[in-house]
Amino acid sequence: MDRRMRAVFLSAAVGLLLTVMPLHAQLQKGDFTSSLDGYLSTGYSASTGDQTALSTHNWNFGGSTTLNGYYYAPTFVSYTGAFYANQSKANSDFKSVSNTSGFNLAAVLFTGSHYPGSMGYSQTYDSEGSYNLPGLSNYVTHGNGNSFQVQWGETIPSLPSFSASYIRNNSNYSVYGTNESGNSHSDMFNFRSSYSVDGFQMGAFYNKNFGNAETPPLITTTAIKVKSAGDAEGFNLSHRLPWNGSSGLGITRSSWNDTVAGISTSGTVNQINAMASIHPTNKVSLGTNLNYTDNLNGQIIEAIIGAGGLPTSSGSNQSSSSWDSMTTLGYYPARNFQTSLYYEKRIQSYQGINYDDSSYGGGASYTRDLPNGALNAALSVTGNFGSGNTRDSLGLIANANYTGTVRNWRLSAQVSYTQNVQTLLVTNTNSYYNFSGNVQRSLGRFHFAMGASDSRTGLTDISGISSTSQSYNASVGYSVWLTAAGNFTKSDGTALLTAGGLGGVPPVGDPSALVSLYGGESYSASLGSSPVRHLVMSATYSRSISNTNSNGLTSDNVNGLYTAQAQYQLRKLYFTTGYERLLQGFSGSGAAPQVVYSYYAGVSRWFKFF
Repeated sequence: MDRRMRAVFLSAAVGLLLTVMPLHAQLQKGDFTSSLDGYLSTGYSASTGDQTALSTHNWNFGGSTTLNGYYYAPTFVSYTGAFYANQSKANSDFKSVSNTSGFNLAAVLFTGSHYPGSMGYSQTYDSEGSYNLPGLSNYVTHGNGNSFQVQWGETIPSLPSFSASYIRNNSNYSVYGTNESGNSHSDMFNFRSSYSVDGFQMGAFYNKNFGNAETPPLITTTAIKVKSAGDAEGFNLSHRLPWNGSSGLGITRSSWNDTVAGISTSGTVNQINAMASIHPTNKVSLGTNLNYTDNLNGQIIEAIIGAGGLPTSSGSNQSSSSWDSMTTLGYYPARNFQTSLYYEKRIQSYQGINYDDSSYGGGASYTRDLPNGALNAALSVTGNFGSGNTRDSLGLIANANYTGTVRNWRLSAQVSYTQNVQTLLVTNTNSYYNFSGNVQRSLGRFHFAMGASDSRTGLTDISGISSTSQSYNASVGYSVWLTAAGNFTKSDGTALLTAGGLGGVPPVGDPSALVSLYGGESYSASLGSSPVRHLVMSATYSRSISNTNSNGLTSDNVNGLYTAQAQYQLRKLYFTTGYERLLQGFSGSGAAPQVVYSYYAGVSRWFKFF
């Protein structure tokens, strides 16, 4: 037997010995007080596939532990640490087709003083992530990542409060089914301060961020490289008013400088926001809001960036502005019944055209407790009347929710409908509807449930900017003997291309956003059973077939995942075996679909070390 095999069997023997040995202790040395618990495991794991570079076979020793403690007192310095090694998804919740390892460290400092602080660091190896597709199963990625953060504050009562924080994130990943990889890096600085004097509440902030990312060409012809930088600063002031009222003023300035796919955009946005409200009686309220921005086009680009989108147009330097004022009157005739009226005036200059729009509207909401449930509903109607380049339109917002029990049937339903509701631009209106319903029933040990949902959203004035999704699910079970569930989803439409996948309908109809088309279906099924005490068995299967089109590249995509696991508990020992199969491919990548298998069989034990 060679040295490597002897080492394998020695680690296995030590691991099994530890799982049967009792360990009980307490650790308190000087001013340090700590506790440590967790699982230790040993077993056989393997990951194989149609790429030999992914094939591994190991008898390994791993586990997960959690350390908690403090120095001197919990309010002085407290610390936590979580460590895990060789954790396969077939054996744990650490989400990796192959073994994953990592740790999380955190410390909280001086919480009992006027100078609290905290810091933390985390690192993952061979961890699993996802690349998003709206409404469907996400694509599976794997890679390494780390994060560091530190925060400090000052809270002396007679002085302005102050806090500062810094966050740094890094990740490198590849996507199963392609020969491509991606990466991202970000640095974020945040500063906050507040102060109270003579009834005035004042605050100020400053944010600074840097980042870069490279997304793999899954649904685009080439990898997209993104480099970004931005900052924001602002000041706010508030004060109470008579008649239970309040007032506030906010001034912000933000800027960005991004380069996406070789195209650079940059700009600065200045905004002023003011508000005032009073409540002369318990049944009446009156409020007004004023908003101004000197760069409406820049505000739109920042909205796309905030949604995760990647703007590619340099039109941010175009002259634009927006002025918005709204007055609202509320009347509450009963505790569960509210009504309101409003008037809004919006003046905008965008892409060399001036827009003038006035809106009137009113609404009511109602809630009611029922003998075996509850009902709430709301309805509002708006009228938009423009002059010059703005067209007239009528808008409607309606929603209702019901939960209750009828003849032992547990029911829930929700519906929302919106038509012609204005977005950031007065020229764009949004329309959507959402519906979902569920029904459940138990008959002794037998129980079942089913549900469905349907949704659609889009920009009314721009053809093709929309998305739809339908979903159906059902489950049945008999005591602990059997639980079965299934789900089917169909989704299609347009979406923003983001660094983390596709991110839904753009917030405005701006052609500078990278918009992709997508569509597909996914279905899943699961089984679970605990036929005898301490034995738990489960299996899941999911499959998604989709297609995407971005900048002329069409890709047919497939994602299939099957998992099975069984675990038996004998006192503090857990005997676990698991299997996983992942199939994933993209025709647009030029590579063949990839299949990866993961196996695990081993034993683990929970310990309270000290």
